[in-house]
Amino acid sequence: MSMTLVRTVARTLLLLAIGAIGPAAFAAEVDRVPYDIPPSWTVSGLARIADVPIHDLPEVDVAALRAEDAANDAAGFDKPMRVGHPMKTDLEPARAGAWESVGVAGDVWRLRIRSKDAVWIVLGFGTFRPGDGVRMYVYDEARTRVLGPFTVADVREHGQLWMPPIAGDTVVVELYRPRGQDGVAPAIHLGTVSHGYEPWGGIGAEGGDAGIDSGSCNIDVACPLATDWQDQKRGVVNLLSGGSGYCTGSLITNTAGDCANYVLTAAHCLSSQSSAASTTFQFNFERPACGSGIAPTDQVVTGSTLRATYSTSDMTLLEIDVEIPEAFDPFYNGWSRDPTAGTESWGIHHPSNDEKAISFNQDPLVDGQNYGADHWRINQWEEGTTEPGSSGSPLFD
Repeated sequence: MSMTLVRTVARTLLLLAIGAIGPAAFAAEVDRVPYDIPPSWTVSGLARIADVPIHDLPEVDVAALRAEDAANDAAGFDKPMRVGHPMKTDLEPARAGAWESVGVAGDVWRLRIRSKDAVWIVLGFGTFRPGDGVRMYVYDEARTRVLGPFTVADVREHGQLWMPPIAGDTVVVELYRPRGQDGVAPAIHLGTVSHGYEPWGGIGAEGGDAGIDSGSCNIDVACPLATDWQDQKRGVVNLLSGGSGYCTGSLITNTAGDCANYVLTAAHCLSSQSSAASTTFQFNFERPACGSGIAPTDQVVTGSTLRATYSTSDMTLLEIDVEIPEAFDPFYNGWSRDPTAGTESWGIHHPSNDEKAISFNQDPLVDGQNYGADHWRINQWEEGTTEPGSSGSPLFD
C-alpha cells in the first residue's frame, strides 16, 4: 500500500479525474504527462476549469443540523459530535464528467463537485480499483491543495478510498488514463460527498486559525503541565469518520513491537468496518506554543481496518491502512492490564474538535460504572477538562 500524498501548491482546485468511455476533445500532442501534479495543469488545449462539467449537491440546511447537534450534546456522550453532513452520490466515469485526449500520452477525465457554502468537502469512494497506469488526483479550484496521485498501489483490502477534508465548497477530481488502456473504464465509484459545515482540525477555518471552540480551562500540550508528556502526545490523533463525526484516538504499541499502526479509540465513536475505512487521522494538530500559534492541519492519512470493537467497555481498535510518514514523528503509546488504580492520571485529547490539550487528575482512579466494571473513571479533573471530541482519548498514569 502506498501512502496518500498531500501537497500545498501555488493555487487551489479540487479536481477528481475518473476514466470513462472515450475522449471528447483533443488537446496538444504530448508523449508524456507529469506524475506529481494533475496533467491538466500543464497540458495546453484542454477545457478551462470553468467549462469542466459540474455536479451540484442538494443544498444543506445547516441551521437544522446545528439544532440537532445541540440536542445531541445535551443528551450526553452517546454519539460523536458532527461537523459534516454526508450525502449519497452515484458518480462514475461512464455517467459523469468529460474525457479529453492528451495525444499519444493518453486521456484525461475531469469532474467538478460542488456543495454550496461548504467550508470543506470530503469525498468517499465506495469502489476504487483504477487499473494499471491510471492515476487519480483531487484538488480545489484555486489549486492550493492537491491530493494524489492515487494508483493501484492505493487499492485497500476493503475496496474503499476516502479523501481527507479539502477547504472550500468545490473540488475537482481528475483521472489520467495512459494510451493502451483506451476503452477500459476504471472501476471507480464516488458514493459519498460530505458537506463540512464547521471546521475540522483547523481545515475550513477563517484565516487558517482553528479558533477557540473548547472551554477556556483547557490546557495546550505546549504548556508546562505537558512537559513530561512530549513523547506520548505524538501518538494522540484527531479523528473524522464518514466525513461527519469527530473523536480522539491514540496510536498504541503491541507485544510484537513491530510498529503496526494500531489506533485505540471509543466504540461510540465508530464500531463498523465502513466507518473505519472512512476515517481520517490527523497528527500533531496542536499549537506550537502555550496558548498561541497556528497548528498544522495537513498531517493526515486516511483509511483503516477494524480489528476489534467491544461496546461493553466502549472500545474500538483500528489499524491504519497506510504507512505513517516519518515526518509526522509518530509515537506508539504503551498500555497496561494492571488492575491497580493509578494514584494520579493525565489525559491528552482534542476537546470539541480543538487543538490538542492535556488534563490532570491528582486523585486515584476509581472503578467506572457507566460501561460496567471494565474501565477507570475520573471524578474530577484538577487541571483542564474533557469535552465532546475527547472521547476515545488515552489516559496515562
